[in-house]
Amino acid sequence: MIKRITKRFTPKQYLAELLLGLTALLGLYLIVAWSSYTPLDNSWSTASFQTETINKAGAFGAWLIDAFFVFLGYVGHLIPFVIFIVPIYLLKTKAVHSLSATRIALRSFGFIALIVGLTMMATLLLSNTNYYLAGGVFGGSLVVNLYPTLGKFGCILVGFIFCSGASLIRLIVKFYHWLTMK
Repeated sequence: MIKRITKRFTPKQYLAELLLGLTALLGLYLIVAWSSYTPLDNSWSTASFQTETINKAGAFGAWLIDAFFVFLGYVGHLIPFVIFIVPIYLLKTKAVHSLSATRIALRSFGFIALIVGLTMMATLLLSNTNYYLAGGVFGGSLVVNLYPTLGKFGCILVGFIFCSGASLIRLIVKFYHWLTMK
C-alpha cells in the first residue's frame, strides 16, 4: 500500500525540485523588492543623497529591480512575477518530471523572444517615465538599430511576431479550422 502511494524519486528529480523551489523563493524576494521599490534608493543606475535603503528587500533587492527597470523598462515589472509563478506552476502540475534540456532551451528562447518583442513595442507605443525609458535600454537600442531599416510599422510588426510566437499562429490555425468546420 505504501509503495503505491509513494513514488521513488531520482537524485536528478530532487535536484530539479530543489532548484525550482529556490527559484520560487527568489521570485518572492523580487516581488517584495518590486513592491517597495523607489527611485530614491542607491541602486545600479542612481546615486541618491539618501544614505539608508528604503526598499524592504535591502540594497541588493533595490539594485536588482532597478537593473530590470533600466534594461527592460515597463517589461521589468513582469520579471519578478514570472520568476515566482513559473516554478510554482511546474511543481504543482508535476511538469518537472517531463522537463528536458531541449524543452528548457526552447521555452527559454521563447521567453527571450517575448521580452524582445515587448521591449520593442513598449519603446514605440508607451511614453517614457521620468526615470526610465519605456522599453528600457534593451528596447531602445533595438528600435534605434531597426527603425531606420524597418520603419515604425515594421518594428511594431517584428515586436508583435516576437511577442506572439508560434502559439498565436497555432491559435489562428485552430480558429480557422473551427470556423470552416462543417
